[in-house]
Amino acid sequence: MTIVRGKLERFCRVALGYYSNTITTGAESAIDDIVHSAIMAFFMPAVIPGERSAHIWSFLYRYDSIFTDPPYSTGTIGVTGTAVTGVGTVFPANAASATLIVNDEMYEVASRGSDTGLVLKRAVDETIADGTSYELAWINYGLPQQFAGSYGPVTFAPGVGKGPVQQTSAANIEILHQNSGTSYGCPEYISFDSQVRGSLPANVANVRKIRVWPIPDKRYQLSFKYIQHSLGDESASDGSTSPLEVDTNSYLSLIPDYHQDTLYAALSVRLSEMFGVGEINGARQYFQQRMQDSILFDRTLQSSTVGDFIGYNGDSSDSRYGRQTSDLYKSEITATKYSDPLGLGRLL
Repeated sequence: MTIVRGKLERFCRVALGYYSNTITTGAESAIDDIVHSAIMAFFMPAVIPGERSAHIWSFLYRYDSIFTDPPYSTGTIGVTGTAVTGVGTVFPANAASATLIVNDEMYEVASRGSDTGLVLKRAVDETIADGTSYELAWINYGLPQQFAGSYGPVTFAPGVGKGPVQQTSAANIEILHQNSGTSYGCPEYISFDSQVRGSLPANVANVRKIRVWPIPDKRYQLSFKYIQHSLGDESASDGSTSPLEVDTNSYLSLIPDYHQDTLYAALSVRLSEMFGVGEINGARQYFQQRMQDSILFDRTLQSSTVGDFIGYNGDSSDSRYGRQTSDLYKSEITATKYSDPLGLGRLL
């Protein structure tokens, strides 16, 4: 059973006594807040007693690879300001993500206009005469949009390279390029620059980067494991949010359905805290137990089949909510915002 926001909202409506199509604007807003809070509580679990760090869900891990490009140097160029004009060139389609190396200087390319035209991000100090030799090199590569951090080593394809690539900061990669000039070879260092928060700009590949050193001399496959965004960054100085806070629906689709009872338990806690629905201490205890069971189940999932595990049954037979939700909501509840039958408005 796919976990969708609509079912979580209907659970809250029924718990609050809205069996009909009547619901106030204030109550609907409160339900939105409850659902959002429960989702965040699931994605940001408390540290289990006896452990030092919070659990990261296995379904947030992803694998990806980048393929480096060899330098391109066909033909010659001339440069005036930011305009690059080639003669005998057929600039590659991905030239917009390349770095132009000419007269021992490096310039990032802003865009590719044609087979013979490029635009640079910054102007050259002096005009470069036509007929000058050059190279296009690729040291910057785009990150997956949901990238939140690398996890584990960065490795080459079998039989290629000399072991894991060492990870460092983007600043160190820049220093290496500045100090070594146009050094080529098999990538030795890599950085993941993912400091952009909130809504990502259209030119995401130019802002969120994977950077390598030295300049790749041929095509290499670099594979890595990463964590998808899920946590809100409350410490961000600009007050921006993570993709989870912007679009919880997309993240709900990532949660395996065998965790649904933990989500409903989180809803019960929020309903009890805000509106006194049920017994709050019992709701909290049940949620804490379900969360611990979900975490323990998640940790063993890759090495075991779905089944009974420390009180967490893969078929939801021990679920307080899992078997009921499909029967409880047999029809959609459409909100008509005009009355407040339970007087919930005074609590908001």
